[in-house]
Amino acid sequence: MNDSDREAIISSLVGEASIEELRRVAEWRAGSEENEEVYGNLARLWEASGEIGPDSLPNLPPASRTIIEGARQRDPSGAAISAAGKAGTPTAGTPRRSGWPFRSGPVWAAAGVATLAVGVGLGSWIARPDEARSFGADSFVTGVDEVGTVTLQDETVVRLAPSSRLTILELDDTREVSLVGRAYFAVARDEIRPFRVRLTSGDVVEVLGTRFDVLSRERDIQIAVAEGEVRIGALGSRVDVRANEVATIREGEVPRVERVDDVYQVIDWLGSFLAFESTPLREVADELEGRFGIEIQIVDVELSERTVTGWFADQDPAAIMGGICRVVAADCTLEAGAYQMDLAP
Repeated sequence: MNDSDREAIISSLVGEASIEELRRVAEWRAGSEENEEVYGNLARLWEASGEIGPDSLPNLPPASRTIIEGARQRDPSGAAISAAGKAGTPTAGTPRRSGWPFRSGPVWAAAGVATLAVGVGLGSWIARPDEARSFGADSFVTGVDEVGTVTLQDETVVRLAPSSRLTILELDDTREVSLVGRAYFAVARDEIRPFRVRLTSGDVVEVLGTRFDVLSRERDIQIAVAEGEVRIGALGSRVDVRANEVATIREGEVPRVERVDDVYQVIDWLGSFLAFESTPLREVADELEGRFGIEIQIVDVELSERTVTGWFADQDPAAIMGGICRVVAADCTLEAGAYQMDLAP
């Protein structure tokens, strides 16, 4: 662990990490099982640091003690987050922590890393399941030529476009973020707590569970829905936008909703990025066919209704199909240029 790694880890613990620092932490953790174990121990220590007195710090390993002391200097309040994930009351001048923070897996994910789950189960990160604790950062920012992927504690996946900022807001009864710039959301369904995106214009996008793209520049807004339905409060009215529809909202104009043949042509900045949130396999197959020009045949009806939760970045169709086939427990073959999917024996 060099000095840059150490500073990046401290920043991630106290919620001040930049996208570059989060990338560095994710790469360092993925470097070895030992690194991952060290990070897990540091996370547990930071969460408990409010209960660790100064006399106990000398008993920690030197590297861990240096990081915890560095984190305390950045945030004197200590990691005041309960096991339930509620934020403690930060002292004046210290960064606020979200009441529904990011998962403790690599919140910044390097290109090509995918998290997948079948049915309604949770995706798996580099972190082991027993290390999925509640801590994270309040905001993420991308540079002019950067994209970033973050996963929230509720399993919502956000792909940030260049020159964008995502901020987690402190609310108990809703899941709410603010967005400056552009992002693609794959929102985990929660009937009790709606998911809201607050834009710079003051408008609010509300969903229960869906996949959609938001472009917010000053007073101009564009929303493209890939799956499900969203509602936006704009100019004193509510506009509903459904799958394969694009809403354009400009100051001084009546909101316009148009249906498109291929929503991904509107949001082509995503490239080959894919994100699914409890999406039936039949719909996953349709999307892969449309975006990659491949043919997929699902033989078993039961298999077609299994759901997929996860994301891929910068992977070719063969790698994507391999991951999906494993997670849905399908027997997959490639015959005459078409993928055949059947229940595994």
